[in-house]
Amino acid sequence: MPFRALFSIVLAPATADGIYGASADESGAGSSITNAMHQLGGPIGLSIILSLSLSLKMQVGMMALYSMISTLILIVVILPVTILKAKKA
Repeated sequence: MPFRALFSIVLAPATADGIYGASADESGAGSSITNAMHQLGGPIGLSIILSLSLSLKMQVGMMALYSMISTLILIVVILPVTILKAKKA
């Protein structure tokens, strides 16, 4: 359940940032890149979390690992959006 709250807090602003300030010609590309990152981040993150959690036995270690993986997923989503915004400026 906490991951759902995290997704709603992160994905909505990431989506808005992905298309913010894009001209009419670039809005489709910005939207498609943002959606591609959303679509790729979920399965990749889930597969990493599942594969690593099956090999770990300690609950504390798994929670630390989940935190690191969540941070990496956020970087994968937010970094391309930030780069796109910097190129537009």
